[in-house]
Amino acid sequence: MEDGSIAVLSHTWVPEEKTKFDNEKIPFKAWEESGHLTIVPGVHIDHELVMEWFEEMAEKYNIEVVAYDPANAYRLNIDMKNKGFKTQVVRQGAITLSPVLKDIKTMFREGQVIHITRY
Repeated sequence: MEDGSIAVLSHTWVPEEKTKFDNEKIPFKAWEESGHLTIVPGVHIDHELVMEWFEEMAEKYNIEVVAYDPANAYRLNIDMKNKGFKTQVVRQGAITLSPVLKDIKTMFREGQVIHITRY
């Protein structure tokens, strides 16, 4: 945005099988009801469901870039590029995330991050 702020739209998909265990004390059902995540049948996440969500969000928002961890998103990334989305690798780890987290912490404090929670 012109003032240096950024809008963040995030969503999470969780396999139903994972929600059956209470060892992490995560309120999956409540978060699903509030729209923060989607519980999908089975033990894996079908990337087609993720792709459909992004296409739906692209009708509502101007998605500039989709950040992804390449560890498990190879096929999804190819499909996203084929659909015209710009993607950017964000590896999950201390070396890659520490500098960014310092910046984002400041941005949150200064009200420069707008987190979209309702679609």
